[in-house]
Amino acid sequence: MRYSTTPTLDTGYGAGFWTNKVAGHIPWSRVPWSIPGAPRDAFFARGMLGQYVVVVPSERLVVARFGVSHGSGSDIEGVGRLVADVIGALTYDFRGRSRRARTLETDRMWRKQAALSRIAGGSG
Repeated sequence: MRYSTTPTLDTGYGAGFWTNKVAGHIPWSRVPWSIPGAPRDAFFARGMLGQYVVVVPSERLVVARFGVSHGSGSDIEGVGRLVADVIGALTYDFRGRSRRARTLETDRMWRKQAALSRIAGGSG
């Protein structure tokens, strides 16, 4: 995977995937190399008419967009907003509390419960 996602020749393209590591625009168009708003470690496949598959390893996330866009750049800015919104939805609940913190708290609770069950089971 590292080979596929490493930019080649000072471009935003690796061996099979676009990377999110290069600033600026593709020389022959006004389309950015990267997805605005997506994390730097993201990489993506870009298809015809705005179809994307975006992988964000730091978030353990894959977003697939099968929409149709007829404009220049196949709505890459919209895809960036989509990825950011998905990450936000997975990170915070509707009250603005961190889902990750809540998940960690729940994990600790289950581990404590499992430990107590082992203790109770071992003594009975």
